[in-house]
Amino acid sequence: MQMKIKNLGRVLFLVVLVACFSACGDKTAKLKKAIEQANKECPISAGEMGELTSFTYDESDNVMVMKFSLNEELIKADVLKTMPDQMKASAVAMVKTADGDMKEMIDLLKEAKSGMRIIYKGKTSGETATLTLTYDELMKAEKAPDTDDAPMDYLETQVKMFKPQLPMEIEKGMSIVDINLKGLYLVYDVSVNEDMYSIDALNESKDEIKKSIKESLDSDPTSKQLIQQCKKAGKGIAYCYKGDQSGDECLIKIKTEEFK
Repeated sequence: MQMKIKNLGRVLFLVVLVACFSACGDKTAKLKKAIEQANKECPISAGEMGELTSFTYDESDNVMVMKFSLNEELIKADVLKTMPDQMKASAVAMVKTADGDMKEMIDLLKEAKSGMRIIYKGKTSGETATLTLTYDELMKAEKAPDTDDAPMDYLETQVKMFKPQLPMEIEKGMSIVDINLKGLYLVYDVSVNEDMYSIDALNESKDEIKKSIKESLDSDPTSKQLIQQCKKAGKGIAYCYKGDQSGDECLIKIKTEEFK
């Protein structure tokens, strides 16, 4: 699908730009105008996870509403609905660690004393899951003191949210069957159909596979937060490909310092 914008960062820049050049006056009016401009840029690709389909402002609740169409091959809305605490913890971590355009967007919401709501809708099922952060929660999240445990808490939350989605097919004949924090790595266990792939061949192509995975992670906007937290926690990312018949393995490791 042809997109006007390929990443979330650019539209957030537009939100900030509109706000900066709006006439001085009511902060909520400036926010509304920025949201209106952002909505004109939809749909906006958010990488493999899906796409943002609209930005609106809810007068009754004083929140910016972002609607998100989920790729249910990766994440299911009905599963998200059963994990409200993990969803909120993930959002709080996002606010706490936001930088660049995302930080500017959150500042704009704070100026208007507004919150944010994200409505996730499954592309296939039509099921929805809603996450809301009020203005008070935004302020509390940003002011929360830094702790050494924060990055690990974030990664543990992501693991808990990801596990119920499994198994997850990543391509024909390969499915992620488990995810865990092991030693110095966040490890994805991948089951490989050996009628389609040879583990020996994968081991012979480890450098090419590693390069492809790294490029995919570095270019996917939804992976940015995960990579940032892995770096802060001193964790790399690993994929363990295991043959469904032989049990043989091909282990691909990306060290912390290898990320951008």
